[in-house]
Amino acid sequence: MTYVIWREHLWSTNRTDEGWRRCGTTASCYTGPDPSASHLDHVHISVHGNTSPPATGRFVLPLDTYRLTARYGQKGTYWAASHTGLDFAAPTGTPLKAITAGTITRITRTGAYGLRTVLTTTDGTELLYAHQSRILVTVGQTVHAGEVIGAVGATGNVSGAHLHLEITVRKSRLDPLIWLRSRNLNP
Repeated sequence: MTYVIWREHLWSTNRTDEGWRRCGTTASCYTGPDPSASHLDHVHISVHGNTSPPATGRFVLPLDTYRLTARYGQKGTYWAASHTGLDFAAPTGTPLKAITAGTITRITRTGAYGLRTVLTTTDGTELLYAHQSRILVTVGQTVHAGEVIGAVGATGNVSGAHLHLEITVRKSRLDPLIWLRSRNLNP
């Protein structure tokens, strides 16, 4: 177990000496008026390790637990024109998984995307993971579907912790939701 969220409070194994921390003030976990987002109607337990079976398919969702907060093409004051990806809100430190097999081709640590990793598949498709709190891979590393490659964060231009996912095929940005659904994934 890595952390527990309950009733707008977070407890984590890497900060046990601090005990339960309130979300939004001393802990990074999403909250809001929705009882589910605030974890008022359920307990969220996150586990991480090598006891889970490996991914059986060629594609997996990048997070086990999340809430979609911004969609591709969405208009709003947060973006210059429209949103360029799909946002998965989750607490800082939530493990990010490789959606499919590929090679890590870029890692950047500054700018609007914050900590960013780009995974490139054999057909040249690029999957961009932005705003991470940690990057656990290196450029040139080969990864498989389901392998943990980083952790959710709030680096760069953000209003809270989340994964910003972008999909680029032949230099054209695609709607990640449509791309994921075409691979039998339903975020």
